[in-house]
Amino acid sequence: MRHLALFQNVIRDRITTRLRTGSTTTSDTINNPGDITVQGLELQSEADMLRILSWRVPNWRWSVFGNGYYHFKMLDAGAPAAALSDKATRINQYELSIGTRWAFPRTNGR
Repeated sequence: MRHLALFQNVIRDRITTRLRTGSTTTSDTINNPGDITVQGLELQSEADMLRILSWRVPNWRWSVFGNGYYHFKMLDAGAPAAALSDKATRINQYELSIGTRWAFPRTNGR
């Protein structure tokens, strides 16, 4: 089983901080005027390993799975000019995870 998704997320009304005028240790919480727009691709996959290996084991289950994404657009319309970039920060550009599940029935009450 495989799923591929093209997506766009828009983050609005986020809160940020700004140094208070005349102070280097005090910040004020403000609403960021700009949105973050993230566009990307996500892929999910799962495989039944017992079926792939042609193992006939009744009531057992073994699967492997994976999930990954890649953000090809990460625009922060509210980034300060001092940042010298409009690329969103604190958002990973890509990620991949893999795993496995193994399950079998209990026998003799153990």
